[in-house]
Amino acid sequence: MTKDYPQELLYTKKHLWYDPENCWVGITKNGQEELGEVVYIELPEPGEQIAAGDTLVLIESLKATYEMAPPVAGVVGEVNRQLSSRPELINSDPYGAGRLVRLEITDVDLQMLTVQEYIEFCCE
Repeated sequence: MTKDYPQELLYTKKHLWYDPENCWVGITKNGQEELGEVVYIELPEPGEQIAAGDTLVLIESLKATYEMAPPVAGVVGEVNRQLSSRPELINSDPYGAGRLVRLEITDVDLQMLTVQEYIEFCCE
């Protein structure tokens, strides 16, 4: 199961991942499977300030609408613009082409899980 979750990433209990090396944020494989087929995404603008718990990205699927809120504060550095026309990339490649935004974190208290902790959480 760990092959579905890259070791170098950090995870949240809300099924988000964060890459501490390059600051990209996305939704986990487990999270996108719960959502189902993604049909629309609303991305923030670069430079936008995001407080911990505020909506960063709005994702709509055939099953539900998900307001992605990071557990940390930051500034949007870059967004994955190709998702606007191809939101299904979140389903097919959540850790690569389906990544969402680069978030320059301003909150140094990262309350995130390692891959092993995230897998244990998902299997509870």
